[in-house]
Amino acid sequence: MIASKHMIKVLLCIVMLLLITASLACSAEPANADEITKNLLQAVNDGDYTTYMGYFAEDIRWGLGSEQDFYVEVAAIKDQLGEYEANSLKYRKTEKENSLISVFYKAKFTKDPEVTVKSAFREVLGKTQMVGSWLNP
Repeated sequence: MIASKHMIKVLLCIVMLLLITASLACSAEPANADEITKNLLQAVNDGDYTTYMGYFAEDIRWGLGSEQDFYVEVAAIKDQLGEYEANSLKYRKTEKENSLISVFYKAKFTKDPEVTVKSAFREVLGKTQMVGSWLNP
């Protein structure tokens, strides 16, 4: 009887460790998500189309529009939110759905001190690829 109680405790500990490990694995953000997101926001500040596009997966780029579309979007962002304030990006959470990893941040802009930034990634052959980015005031 004592051995079976001890065995149950050991099994419960193992199950809890497995659940914690699985939970951490599912919520882990890509290793360079912060750097990519900061650099993308800086490219918007700088109006740097080439750098901006360089962060997105090749198969996604065609859907992002032309260089002229980029400049129109940058103007709209600056009009509504202002410019991203460097080093203000703060991690909030990560969500994973199938192969898509969404990382959420809060960031300060010159006209809005609390903007939600969502960056979406996928991992392909060990490489992080950005597939989307959104700003929500």
